[in-house]
Amino acid sequence: MFPKLLVGVVFYNRHAITRAWVRAWNNAIKPPGCKLLVIHNFDDRDDLKCGYDIIRRLDSFDYISRHNEGMDIGAFKRALDYLKANDFDLIYWSTDDALPMREDFLDVFMAPFKEEHTGLVCNYYTPVNYYPGVAAHARTVSFAVRREPALRLVFPPKLDTKQDCYSFEYGDYNMTRQVTDHMWEPPEYDTRFAGDRCLDYACGDYSVVPACGDFSRPWYACNEYVWDCGELNKDIWWDWRRRQDHWARFEEQFK
Repeated sequence: MFPKLLVGVVFYNRHAITRAWVRAWNNAIKPPGCKLLVIHNFDDRDDLKCGYDIIRRLDSFDYISRHNEGMDIGAFKRALDYLKANDFDLIYWSTDDALPMREDFLDVFMAPFKEEHTGLVCNYYTPVNYYPGVAAHARTVSFAVRREPALRLVFPPKLDTKQDCYSFEYGDYNMTRQVTDHMWEPPEYDTRFAGDRCLDYACGDYSVVPACGDFSRPWYACNEYVWDCGELNKDIWWDWRRRQDHWARFEEQFK
């Protein structure tokens, strides 16, 4: 039996990228029972309307619009509320600039969950000290997480700045560590929660699995199934060619 999959994606105001993601999703192979949830972040009503005119071209989806508070991490937190209220086994989460590169891209995120100890499958994995002083972590642009650890994730007490959001990706509230380290506790314990929830915050001894199947590959090279098109910097002299190569490969899935 296929696990029931919730696919969540956050769109903001990058309309050209939104069009590309919509096109790829409509072309993708969806597993039985799969549901698409769109979280649409916006700053003003005009921006909301422009974005929705593109989003509505998607195949069947549920839709939540919200002000851009907490950026993509705030949107993911909202998606977990939806997950909690509905009967799904996994959630695959994507930012708008994490473009599907193959019509079967979801397969590589779902397959590792056949192992009961797999908790998190990520497209991009950054090893410890790849950036000095930064913990090993799954990048939060493209990943899948099992329901049980997903619903036990703890977010920073505020999500006002990019640095607050980075705290959930690789800082004190590192999602990867929460899923894999049963000793993790939130840095700022709030006693108001003591009566509502288990004091054992950590999700358990789940494993994290790279979708590309290889932890040794640099994160920016793992673009076979999903491409973080925001990670290329057009100000770097060699980057324009690499970007063109990736867009050419993006188009191959529609042939």
